[in-house]
Amino acid sequence: MNDTNSTQTIETEDYWQQIQQIFSNISAVEIIFTLTVPIAMVVSAGACFKLWLKFNLLFSLLYGFTMILYPEALLSITFNGELDLALRLVASLYGCYEIFGSFFILFMLPSKDESIFITFLWSNIIKYTLILTDNYISVKSGTLWNHKLLLLSGLSCVFIALTSVYFLLKSSPKRSQFHYKMYPINRVAKIDFYMLFIIGLVCYAYPNYLLNGLSLNDINDGHIALFRIGAGIVIFSFAMNSFAMPSFLFEKDKLRFIQSRLAGGLFELSIICYGHFYLGALKYEGFRTLAIGNVIYDLFISYAYYMCCKKIAELRVQANLNTSTPLNDSELIYTEVSTTVIEEIKEAVDMHEEECNKKK
Repeated sequence: MNDTNSTQTIETEDYWQQIQQIFSNISAVEIIFTLTVPIAMVVSAGACFKLWLKFNLLFSLLYGFTMILYPEALLSITFNGELDLALRLVASLYGCYEIFGSFFILFMLPSKDESIFITFLWSNIIKYTLILTDNYISVKSGTLWNHKLLLLSGLSCVFIALTSVYFLLKSSPKRSQFHYKMYPINRVAKIDFYMLFIIGLVCYAYPNYLLNGLSLNDINDGHIALFRIGAGIVIFSFAMNSFAMPSFLFEKDKLRFIQSRLAGGLFELSIICYGHFYLGALKYEGFRTLAIGNVIYDLFISYAYYMCCKKIAELRVQANLNTSTPLNDSELIYTEVSTTVIEEIKEAVDMHEEECNKKK
């Protein structure tokens, strides 16, 4: 019994020594990096939701472009291994997905319907919890990531997730409302959800196999951790938002969402070209595979853009025929929403009348 207690005491002392060592080795620049995001999240959350979204957008853009253009600014603090070309490529793809995800905020901010951000809040909570868990596993099970990763990245993840929970609790309702029919644009959104979910799940489950398939050499903990986090963003950010898109109230918001996906797809293609032509880390076989997959996805999203523009034109004609003054795109409500709700009300009334007749 005494031996057990002494062992636990030694482990506790070692734990506190590690914490003291971490804080004693932190520079002023690292302290600024660590505290900037948590302070900004708390201050902006106390102000208003739109300001908090803008800070999320700003930090996602800054972090993403840093990982693409100058990854050593962050990895030199948290990563003990060599920053080779393969790691630069994976860091660039990770930064690309951070920026890709921020396009949702960039394009959807003008919306008059704040309920579209409910799924974004849920995806934020899950995504940053996953990143925090992955960071912890990388530090504990690997040898190349140091404890500063949990301090720099972990603290930001915690505060972004907590402020997301705060706004989710303030929102009403707590989830998106799914009153819609499988019209072409909604069907495209569902296909996009399944496609992104499956691709992200495969990338998250088999990072070694896929990285080797891209002809990257000397794969280590650094490549795997960044690749898995990027896959997690695809699952819990891109796929979840696609799942919720059919429930958007305004047709213009659906068009904005598709525009964000199209901009993100083209940006991803530019990063693939950057990895092949500039870095030279992505060999021809890997470049061909990623580029062809990206072009197919961009064509698919372009088709969705065409379908959405066509629907907006039809709604504009219908609205202008029924009103004396022309309506703006932002005022065009997707008619299937109201139609579905009306049908549900009629069905409920009919059922109630049948029950009354049976009682008579």
